[in-house]
Amino acid sequence: KYNVILPIGANGQFTVRVEDSRKLLVKLVGTINYFDHKTLLEYFRGILLKNIKELISKQLVEKKVTLLEINNYLTEMSDAVKERLIEEFRNYGLLLQSFSIIAVHIPPNDPSYVRLKDALAKKAEMDIVVTGNAVI
Repeated sequence: KYNVILPIGANGQFTVRVEDSRKLLVKLVGTINYFDHKTLLEYFRGILLKNIKELISKQLVEKKVTLLEINNYLTEMSDAVKERLIEEFRNYGLLLQSFSIIAVHIPPNDPSYVRLKDALAKKAEMDIVVTGNAVI
């Protein structure tokens, strides 16, 4: 919306259930030395990050959503990511039961974010001075 590139992060959770143990053994467990829940998370981390980044960016651009408004779209984004990931997990014999993006955030000390906050604060001050009304 403001033509400023900002790094963003997201937190969330997901649950999976083994749907096809043979497929899981052949495609995943059989390709690594040690397997536990941490290994599973690390293995799918790249797939998760790619899809989450892409869909959050798309949402921000297409709907002209500011980062201040993004929390209103968490359910919609979570559903879109889950829908996209279902087949990825199924390829490994896993059923993606739930997927939720809980928060989207910007690192507070990022220089671009600091400049944007300062600019928006100055704009708000100017709006008050020019119109005599606070913009809320």
